Amino acid sequence: MGEDLSRRSLIRRGSTGIATVGIASLAGCTGSIPFVGGDDYGGVSMGNWLADPAFEEILDTSGNQDFEISESTRTDAGFQYVLPEPIFDYADELDGYQQLQGGSVAQLRERVGVPASDLDWQLSQNLAWEWEYTRQNQFGETTTAQQRSTVTIDILGGAFEADAVEDTLEDWAGDGLSGEGEYEGYDFYETGTAAIGVGEEVIIQITSDRSNIDHLTVLEIAIDANVDGSPRLTDDDDANELLSQFDQGHINSGVLTENPEERFGTGSEEAGWETGLIGRSRASSIDGESAEISAVFLYESERNAVADDVESYIERNRDLGDEFATLEDYSVEEDGRAVTVSGTVRTQAYF
Repeated sequence: MGEDLSRRSLIRRGSTGIATVGIASLAGCTGSIPFVGGDDYGGVSMGNWLADPAFEEILDTSGNQDFEISESTRTDAGFQYVLPEPIFDYADELDGYQQLQGGSVAQLRERVGVPASDLDWQLSQNLAWEWEYTRQNQFGETTTAQQRSTVTIDILGGAFEADAVEDTLEDWAGDGLSGEGEYEGYDFYETGTAAIGVGEEVIIQITSDRSNIDHLTVLEIAIDANVDGSPRLTDDDDANELLSQFDQGHINSGVLTENPEERFGTGSEEAGWETGLIGRSRASSIDGESAEISAVFLYESERNAVADDVESYIERNRDLGDEFATLEDYSVEEDGRAVTVSGTVRTQAYF
């Protein structure tokens, strides 16, 4: 795949806006994510697979010579990480398999012919950017506009037969499937709407909401995040703070945002626990009729991270939703800009 796979190095040399990410600073971040309920079901250190591409690097502007990005900001980063085996083991308590159903990662399983029961783990990461660009028309006039773009990185972990996966992809995509060579042990494929990398233990799919996203470059970046730690989401201070407090379990989700009012519905300065909230995550490990949970609230500053405010919120809202309705034997702790709630819930009530 020679020339195709050189595109990242070419873009890095040609763009001064892309920073080189150091590996040493990441070594202690992702590996320190603990497991809230133990790791009897295996899985991986999720943080190793959370990529953080620079938007300028993944936007394909080759068809627009006068197209230039003047500014870009990653506004949202979210993830959902699930271990399928405990979902099947505790299907009665969970009332089915809804944690494995729907979404783009379920679509990927269907495309490659791999049922959830054959997986060790699955991860879906969503990234969104707001960006501004300028363009010069044929009359020399320059216009400026704003856009929003999203990218989804879906990953399946297990043991896979590359030939069987390729056959299934061909059955699905037909003539729309093209082989794009090999990279770091992954066979690359591309369709009109996605790029897919197939390895012996991992399958990755890249999709987006815009045709000018370079899916193959995003695919390389997702692989590089795990192979050499560059670029990982944990290189971002806020993401690292959120994940360093995160207790990885059987079912996990989280989000970090630049638009908390839009994402969380946070209110005014009098909102108490919501004030300054920029990220949330939660993890749960099932043990039959009960489950251990850990929920993290990340704030802009330590001043906003007040355990008493979060505890008051929990107690006031026990009857208004399922999240904390059956929470017992719980603790609420402050650590820097984060407040972490840990405790036990009734499985059927929580999920």
